[in-house]
Amino acid sequence: MEDNEKAFPDDELVTMFRGGDNHAFEILLARYTGDIMKSIRRSTVSCSESTDDLYQEVVVHVCEKLKNVYQTDGRFGAWLNCVVGNFLCSVYRKKSHECLPLKLDMLKDECTADNLLTAENKEQKFIDLKCAVGELPENLSELVRMKIWYGMTYQEISDRTGINRSTVAKRLKSAYQELEKKMLAMGYDDALI
Repeated sequence: MEDNEKAFPDDELVTMFRGGDNHAFEILLARYTGDIMKSIRRSTVSCSESTDDLYQEVVVHVCEKLKNVYQTDGRFGAWLNCVVGNFLCSVYRKKSHECLPLKLDMLKDECTADNLLTAENKEQKFIDLKCAVGELPENLSELVRMKIWYGMTYQEISDRTGINRSTVAKRLKSAYQELEKKMLAMGYDDALI
């Protein structure tokens, strides 16, 4: 990077970029690429995810936000950190909704469970599961009942309880993890929980 490029403050580069100077964006990006990559590496859940692909998505997102949202106030670094963090949270929030374990649902679905459990074992497991759900804090056990026994969607649960949809998903995930621990402690195989 040339010395005269280092002399430009971030906000001046933003103004230049908004005026059509794409080189100004490249300079900003060069200054903060290390920080962006650190954030991505910290948030990357599995090695199968490509940090380079995620980096490109972040750059496109930052570019759009920079054109429309950022107000030049001398705190570009903090703003960028916030935008990148929010974007990464959004990416992983979407992925966590897709991957939320629902193995406990098999207990209410006669078709799938018949092949794995005898009727007697299924009934006992169902009783043990109901007991484990009853041991959860009341707010969590109610969410689990709505999801498993009443077959409600996250949005329906959110509408009924007044809890944000993403909060419902987080609480259910936490409740499921607790239930899996309880069922394992009772001697049930992890694959059937």
